[in-house]
Amino acid sequence: MTEHSNTHIVTHTHPDLTVVTVTGVLDLFTVPHLEVELSTAAFGLPLIVDLREVSFCCAECIGLLEVTYEHRAGLGDPLSRNGVAVLTGQRAVLRPLQLLGVDRKLIVATTMERARAWLGLPEQPAMAAEPQ
Repeated sequence: MTEHSNTHIVTHTHPDLTVVTVTGVLDLFTVPHLEVELSTAAFGLPLIVDLREVSFCCAECIGLLEVTYEHRAGLGDPLSRNGVAVLTGQRAVLRPLQLLGVDRKLIVATTMERARAWLGLPEQPAMAAEPQ
């Protein structure tokens, strides 16, 4: 877990995916901490970046999400599952994703169930228990 000011970043690796959850603000001071978490997330497993509780998201963060997607896609063989999904309904995240066109590359979902489905994963009772 990484903490900076009021921002918390937590990574959970499950048998079928990794979830990096962020709460608070993603600015120039906190993006490097997110970068560490994303770069150490397990390869060979889909990655969900949960930004549902993010109140500010700078362009640097959007660029990091795009680079993470491209890096994981480039490292994967056709049989591995290195997909990346962003989980959010926050305008503070959705608007920069749309303005920078990154929403056309990444899977953007508002619920964990949708993110899992778009990544080709079955719904899991343990994941369904997480807050929507």
